[in-house]
Amino acid sequence: MLIEADVWRNERGEENGGQVWFQLKNENLLAKRDVLDFQHVPGHACIYNRDHSQLSNLLGIIRFRTGDETNQYITNRKAWHEKSPARDLIRLSGFYDKSIPELLHYFSIGRLPTTQKAQDTPTVREFYILDSQNEEYSANIAFKHQQILEIVPFFVHPDFQKTAESLKSLCRVPHYLRYSPAWSMGNILFPYPMHLGKQLIEDHLCILGVEV
Repeated sequence: MLIEADVWRNERGEENGGQVWFQLKNENLLAKRDVLDFQHVPGHACIYNRDHSQLSNLLGIIRFRTGDETNQYITNRKAWHEKSPARDLIRLSGFYDKSIPELLHYFSIGRLPTTQKAQDTPTVREFYILDSQNEEYSANIAFKHQQILEIVPFFVHPDFQKTAESLKSLCRVPHYLRYSPAWSMGNILFPYPMHLGKQLIEDHLCILGVEV
């Protein structure tokens, strides 16, 4: 099961019709990684354990975070004063944080898009779009850097909790679903089924004239 963290953790639930899932918040997820906590839901106040018979076929739940909630960079040097050239990642890339082994944080980075002006050059990589307008590159280049998607699995089936590689294999499923060999302009942000679902909802709301 794939779920976006955005909106669902809002304390007041004002962006989601009053519906919230507090377990998705960072301070709760580690302690409750092996349960589903719905105690706050009226008429359905309960906690599901990982060994619940009706959930035995659920491999796990993956929480997504994007945009300004996620670090949009990775370090490429061991010390800040080390002189290493900045660069984009040309291919679809995955990284993971080992600081909390009990709750794997996997970071999916899309491949470098094919744009009108090549970005992955020593000259362009050091500039930002808001640099001096006199600079030949920074004022004219359209930056379309890859977006980092944070993938955190929890409520994982015991068979996939045995090794770190098992957890990473779950994370790689939505990671690879961001990419298709038929695309040349980079990657979609969310895995393809979620991408289609979001676009379908937006199209239907547009047809019905519903403003959100």
